[in-house]
Amino acid sequence: MSYARYIVFLQALLAIFIAGGIFFKRKTLKNWSMSIFILVFGLEMLVFLYGTSAVRYVYPGYTAWLYFLPGFIYGPILYIHFKCVLFGEKYKPKKIEFLHLLPFVLVLVYSFDFFMLSGLELESFLHRHFLDRIMPINYARALHQLVYAIILAYLMYSNFKVVDRAKRFYLTIISIIYTLATLIVSFYTLFADTWRDFIFYYLTASFLILFLAYVLIYNPDFFKRIGGKYKTSGLKDIDLKRIENRMDQLLEQDKLFLKNNLTISEVSKRLNIPSHHISQMLSTNVKMTFNQYVNEKRINHAKSILAHPKNNMYKIEALSLEMGFNNKVTFYKAFKKHVGMTPSQFKKEKQKALAQR
Repeated sequence: MSYARYIVFLQALLAIFIAGGIFFKRKTLKNWSMSIFILVFGLEMLVFLYGTSAVRYVYPGYTAWLYFLPGFIYGPILYIHFKCVLFGEKYKPKKIEFLHLLPFVLVLVYSFDFFMLSGLELESFLHRHFLDRIMPINYARALHQLVYAIILAYLMYSNFKVVDRAKRFYLTIISIIYTLATLIVSFYTLFADTWRDFIFYYLTASFLILFLAYVLIYNPDFFKRIGGKYKTSGLKDIDLKRIENRMDQLLEQDKLFLKNNLTISEVSKRLNIPSHHISQMLSTNVKMTFNQYVNEKRINHAKSILAHPKNNMYKIEALSLEMGFNNKVTFYKAFKKHVGMTPSQFKKEKQKALAQR
């Protein structure tokens, strides 16, 4: 076994160990998704070492078992992880998002016949049908990973302004690592002579992924220290407080927070303050994103309306639109998150309390 293969073997064991550490460190979907990602990659490295060694001929039958399928799992898992980072613990995957696993299921069905073959039969099948059955899966895997590299980059870009700098930096690092690994595996899929040539891919990808895992477990505040305090901005606490007061006055004036699709860019222009300074203030002083901050003001205003019997004529759907929400469902979710009950329940509670006075 060459030195490179020894390193990959140690990295595979380390990946499995770290995956367990992330999984049990904090039981959240964010940690579980990253744990599964690293675990599957660690197992894929072990299968690679097995499939490119003499052990494969002594104990045949498991060749490529965990090579084809992981490539169709990494993207969807990272998609879930990105959503958890962007939207916090409130994020719950929707049923339609499970369609991200459809390519994985299709490849599993497509390859089910030869995966059911025993030892030497599987070896023989892989040699005879390498070009017509195996390579199409390899190409599909590379294409699938490339597509998800684009999806992840778009997901981060479309939410770039509503998350703090630490999260942006963290997601950027993941995107770069995933894209680099995808480009390398795509290159070897097209030009490698044998599976053994992929050793460089596993060496590079595992170093990058294990670095990320180390930061998540042993130094979780690393990215926060880079982006959390905005040390390069030069803003002091008194400046942040001044921005907070000016922004609060602007939103309360003429109830600007009721405007549908209000953006941080619009507030930035009105205040003549850079949007990243406003983001810093929200992250440091208020501990909220811009959308959360605006929604809180909308909910507080809705509470004041619902609390008075004279406003009984208000229908919840009409109220939600007047508060600046796009629809009743979004309003209900935001209201219940901030108040702990639905608008209708809040209205009954308040009016019942008034009647008992």
